[in-house]
Amino acid sequence: MIIFLIIFVTFYFYQSEKSKFFTTESEIIEEVDEVIRNKFNLAKKYYIKRELDKSLKQFKDLTKLRYNNSIFHFYVGNIYCQKEDYNLAIEYYEKAINLNKNNPFYYFAMARCFERQGFHEKALEILNTSLYINLNSAIPEDIT
Repeated sequence: MIIFLIIFVTFYFYQSEKSKFFTTESEIIEEVDEVIRNKFNLAKKYYIKRELDKSLKQFKDLTKLRYNNSIFHFYVGNIYCQKEDYNLAIEYYEKAINLNKNNPFYYFAMARCFERQGFHEKALEILNTSLYINLNSAIPEDIT
């Protein structure tokens, strides 16, 4: 009988706390979204100021939050391109393209890296691909 009473009280307590749990869960999601927005905006501020190492650190922190967005990869690619690490830049531009194949700027940026490495034919091939993209379909993404 005591075991039954313990189970009943536990079940009752769980049911009454259940709605609080879901409210808390949604609040956590909102907090994570806010953290992501803040980190992304801080990374962009550093990027605009040309403080590339600080910007890159903020963008890398976003990966710890499992943030995956084509604009994120584009910015990181741009940072590596400016640091003349073209292979890493290309890697990030490819990730951006895989997430959004309709943005010609991603192709242009990647072609620029190949051109700077002396791979002119590859750069032209990529630029040619970007010519077939409808600019109207390259709608900017939300960062979250």
